[in-house]
Amino acid sequence: MYYCYPTLANRVLLITYLASGLITWCIGNPESTHIGASALVYGLNLFLIASGFIRGNRMLIVISLIMVFLYGSFIWGMIPSLAIPQNISWEGHLSGAIIGVLLAVFLRKEGPQKEVYHWEDEEDNEEEINDDNSNVATGSMSEKPYWDVPTPSNDDLTVRYRFRH
Repeated sequence: MYYCYPTLANRVLLITYLASGLITWCIGNPESTHIGASALVYGLNLFLIASGFIRGNRMLIVISLIMVFLYGSFIWGMIPSLAIPQNISWEGHLSGAIIGVLLAVFLRKEGPQKEVYHWEDEEDNEEEINDDNSNVATGSMSEKPYWDVPTPSNDDLTVRYRFRH
């Protein structure tokens, strides 16, 4: 978490801790005891998974897939009938998961983002092509195109071949 999201890690940790506890308190069974840090673990795991796919950053997607591979079975802890044994606080797991996904959505513009390569930036290329076409049509080009550059004379050109014997 601190490696991938150094600027967001403390904020995500604190919000997940407090908000998942509040949601567990609201939706939890009042006759049961909800202890442990499982809501925090579920919140951080699902933040990493959801954030990796939302942001589209390759490193974050790889980390998300590793998290799914290693902790893929943790999804069953959020379903009441499958939370084996039955005394597991599925409400805490569910609240942590909800907070993790919500934080990934709300904080998607902060932290590491997907790298945009020049060939993926189609909007700018289309504008440049339109600008170039309008300049050609109006004749207001300030630079000559590369094919209008004069070729050097053969007198200025010297080629030396060096052979090893």
